[in-house]
Amino acid sequence: MDDTTRVDSGGTGLLGGRYEVRGRLGHGGMADVVRALDTQLDREVAVKILHARYAEDPSFLERFRREAQAAASLSHPNVVAVYDAGEHDSRPFIVMELVEGESLSAMLNHEQPSLERALQIGGDAALGIHYAHERGLIHRDVKPGNILVSEDGQVKVTDFGIARAVNAETVTQTASVFGTAAYIAPEQAQGGHVDRRTDVYAMGCVLYELLTGRQPFLGDSAVSLAYMHVTADPPLPSEVAPHLPEALDTVLLTALAKDPAQRYATVRDLHSDLQRVAAGLPVAAIPEGGAWDDGGTTVLPPGPPATYEAEPPPDDPPPRRGLATAMIVLLILAVFALGAVLLTNLLAGGEDTVIVPDVLGEDPEFAEETLENAGFEVSREPDRMTSEEYEEGTVAETDPAPLDEVAEGTEVILVISAGPETAAVPEIIGVEEEVAVDAIEDAGFTVGERTERDVEDAEEGEVVDARPEPGEEHRLGEPVDYWVAVGPDVVAVPMVVNTPEDEAREMLEGACEPEPCFTVEVEYEPDNLVDEDDVIRQNPSGGTEAEPGSTVEIVVSEGPDTVELPDVENQPEAQAIERLEDACDRDPCVEVAVSREFSANTAEGRVIEQDPRPNNSVDIGSEVSIVVSRGAEEEEDDTEPDDNNDTEPDDEPGTDPDDGDGDDGDDGDDGDDGDNENNGDGDEEDEEEG
Repeated sequence: MDDTTRVDSGGTGLLGGRYEVRGRLGHGGMADVVRALDTQLDREVAVKILHARYAEDPSFLERFRREAQAAASLSHPNVVAVYDAGEHDSRPFIVMELVEGESLSAMLNHEQPSLERALQIGGDAALGIHYAHERGLIHRDVKPGNILVSEDGQVKVTDFGIARAVNAETVTQTASVFGTAAYIAPEQAQGGHVDRRTDVYAMGCVLYELLTGRQPFLGDSAVSLAYMHVTADPPLPSEVAPHLPEALDTVLLTALAKDPAQRYATVRDLHSDLQRVAAGLPVAAIPEGGAWDDGGTTVLPPGPPATYEAEPPPDDPPPRRGLATAMIVLLILAVFALGAVLLTNLLAGGEDTVIVPDVLGEDPEFAEETLENAGFEVSREPDRMTSEEYEEGTVAETDPAPLDEVAEGTEVILVISAGPETAAVPEIIGVEEEVAVDAIEDAGFTVGERTERDVEDAEEGEVVDARPEPGEEHRLGEPVDYWVAVGPDVVAVPMVVNTPEDEAREMLEGACEPEPCFTVEVEYEPDNLVDEDDVIRQNPSGGTEAEPGSTVEIVVSEGPDTVELPDVENQPEAQAIERLEDACDRDPCVEVAVSREFSANTAEGRVIEQDPRPNNSVDIGSEVSIVVSRGAEEEEDDTEPDDNNDTEPDDEPGTDPDDGDGDDGDDGDDGDDGDNENNGDGDEEDEEEG
């Protein structure tokens, strides 16, 4: 297990005093994602912990809290549920539903789904996004990485709210564009206003990749991709993937229109056309060029599809007939254009109409600026309205409503949210449970989770704690959890030594009712005797009696505390030492002892040999010896006479020292280098014996 997943908070071993981290799920540019256990509700969750840099700005933290709370209000089968948010070591985190499966981006790396499956995945994701839109949340970062596919095939969209909080931070500090470049809408790339149709565009990019196997635009940098989203047209999907029906060209190019006004007005409309394609029915979107031209800004309502198709001209048409045909076509087009203009003027009463931007959930100042820039007069309703959907101080309603088509210069009235209706949690600590339950319900709350607790100085059946605490403002209709005193009780702690960690945890938590019986805290350390993932020891020990709810500490084996040595022979000394010291996570992994000797075969400064030998396993922290070459040993000048032999007595009197038998080299007592000079016949033998 990676060390980054071992967290501690206030000595409890829990994130936010509640979430026990069990492993790492992923890492991204914005956050780390870990698997955790909600110790209060005994369920596994995913916790996204934002990187520390996002904790430096207090205004960002406030935005993050607001957006996390807004995302927590979403409850839909195609949206990843948000349960909680908090901070750990000044790093914001958000607790979400754990989806066992993979992201759509991961799936596309190894699988190209069938047309039917692709339409189902895209349609389900669109439903989740539309649900969020209807509750005032725009995603702003729709991409395959934020669409999860569970093991049973369920599709869920994640990261609502986080994208918006980080987007505000990014634009404020760096004026850069947020959103993955491959799926960014033109208005995002240009730093303009975003609304629901921004998500429509991104969803179009996702569908394009899901159906064709490639992204609509391919570039070598984020800048070039963003530029293409603003200026270029994507290839027709049916040209990239010839098996696709041409109706999908219309659907995808409508979703990918540069002008938001020419896209689907809602993701629901996009979903409806996907269903029509799946059923083989005509789509509602008008093919490109059928509803707008490059010079106009007025959106015409979709009319009935054309019932004729122009026949292709012959290979060599007669000049007069071709000219006549062209004139007839131009005349027909002119009549249709004139009729469209007259119809539009009649419907609009001769006035230019515009669409009211969606500013629900935005800060009032931003909403006013957006509306004024769009040509509207803006005022505020003096009285605020309570709202379950929009945070206090944000826009909860506009009159006219978002996306209504109205005359230019119309006054838009902003109604500001007072937040949800709240009340103070009643004082229920110290009263009988029955009285406390009545007080909770009379105050307008629902009765939450009941937990028994052994408290020495409280009467049995008396309420000893509540969350939220009495006196705190709490949203009406929400649950209030409470704890009731029970008589003292003890349970025998199960023996879990030499038991796998998961099994040990299950035994301890299931030792009594209600579960978890004991809170389990886990530490990890290497051990050469106990198998990896098995429990080395526990505290309290097995068989000891302890109170339910108390903590049992277990130490789990990480496996043998050894490391396999790399091969550093013939490597430079510094590089060899670095490789040995970095062979494992501990610093240094092993102690390196260096000796030096001459070598004619190994270059100076390189390792001649190592001990223990390469690929052997040694204890971490043990000593490894390396012998480093001093280079070849310099030979003495053979031209000068060697006086040593003149003074050294022979072993046997009368024996000629220069008889060439090579025995002079056997003495070796004085390190005499002159023996080889005395005769040529002994040179090779001296070298062999030496």
